[in-house]
Amino acid sequence: MAEVGGNPREAANAGRVGMTRGRHVPTRSCMVCGIRAPKRELDRIVASADGCVWIDPAGKMPGRGTYICKNPSCDRSTLRRGRLEYTLRTEISDDNWAQLIASIVALGTTS
Repeated sequence: MAEVGGNPREAANAGRVGMTRGRHVPTRSCMVCGIRAPKRELDRIVASADGCVWIDPAGKMPGRGTYICKNPSCDRSTLRRGRLEYTLRTEISDDNWAQLIASIVALGTTS
């Protein structure tokens, strides 16, 4: 038997051959259809500090966010304003809602 060094982690893993841990992939769920998917496979909607709601293509904007999937079978037309306001904890103006829906429709045609 090979001698294990003083590292307790090495000692605990001494008998485990080929058991490496994979990289953690964060998952989120689509607020429309509820499917769970890796975060990078979803589009993020974010409510900024000034109260505007935007599509966040990079997923890095500050603010409260939610996700919708890029799956063509997900019917984005069922996205409801009240549900989005509740999830983002903000009120969405009529103009901002119209811009957001236009952005979501544009995303659906390019995916």
